[in-house]
Amino acid sequence: SAKQHMQTAAHRAGLVNSPLSENLALVLEPESAALYCREECLRLPGVFAPGTKYAVIDCGRRRTVITVHQSLDHGRAREIQAPSGGDGSINAFIGFLCDLFGRDYITRLEHEFPEELRETLRAWKRRMRSIKALDMMITINVSSIVNSTADLASAVASYNARHPECPVVQSRLRIRLSCQFIEPTLQKIADHMRTVLSKNKDLSYVFLVGSFWKSDLMLPFLEHTLRGHLGIARLVCPPRPGLAVVIGAVCFGGLNSADITERVMRFTYDIETNHRISNFDCAVAELVAAVAPQALQQRCRALESQLRDEQQRAQQERAPLEQQLQL
Repeated sequence: SAKQHMQTAAHRAGLVNSPLSENLALVLEPESAALYCREECLRLPGVFAPGTKYAVIDCGRRRTVITVHQSLDHGRAREIQAPSGGDGSINAFIGFLCDLFGRDYITRLEHEFPEELRETLRAWKRRMRSIKALDMMITINVSSIVNSTADLASAVASYNARHPECPVVQSRLRIRLSCQFIEPTLQKIADHMRTVLSKNKDLSYVFLVGSFWKSDLMLPFLEHTLRGHLGIARLVCPPRPGLAVVIGAVCFGGLNSADITERVMRFTYDIETNHRISNFDCAVAELVAAVAPQALQQRCRALESQLRDEQQRAQQERAPLEQQLQL
């Protein structure tokens, strides 16, 4: 898992004596971004008063993650909606490169020439900050991932034949292209944010963090697409949004991790149910017969028998307590 990888990396880097050391604290990126927003706004009266609900949109290079938190007393907070989202700006550009050069070619670059591909992605990141409109043309140097001008010319000709509405212009080992290919990514962010707002109509603030917000395009686009959906919520872009996760992690290191009191997990487990399921025997039998091979069916029946024995024993142990409560 990601947690195990981070623990192993910290141990190999010499930060701790053991991967399970108590001196190592890990923080989730959405929580780190939320802590940064809180620390930046604590000096403003009433912003994080107990009961205040706020969303954090972390538009990073690879992913866009949206979370919703609620402020509690004593500076604590709880998560009331699990992190969710979609692709970020870098993934949108990688999608364009796959369309231009072919997915197999870009996949091979990722495995065999990762540094050359990262150089092109860094060039896109620098240019992304100057984008002011979706129809704006930008120039990107792709010499690190293309062998010759002939190969680039062939790829550009094939792309333009498929996309005559937004052609790419070649200039030696540079390409000049419209930024319209990122519009689907922006629209997905706006659509997802509208869904979050519809489920949380009492949001007070929507904080915008991540490197994508350095673009002059993103904030006006979101303000326009969310017009009429924000309700009482205000869009807030704190200073240094690209460093929100890093600074938030530093804040987390100086705070008590119990300041995040609750999380909403994508998956959970249980050991007992408080509600009786009607026709439990038939439901289990149909499920086992439908999905389990013969050997697994036998194992399921054995576990079912053990479960029933445990339930009967628990009922017998609970009976004296129930009688006392009735008295």
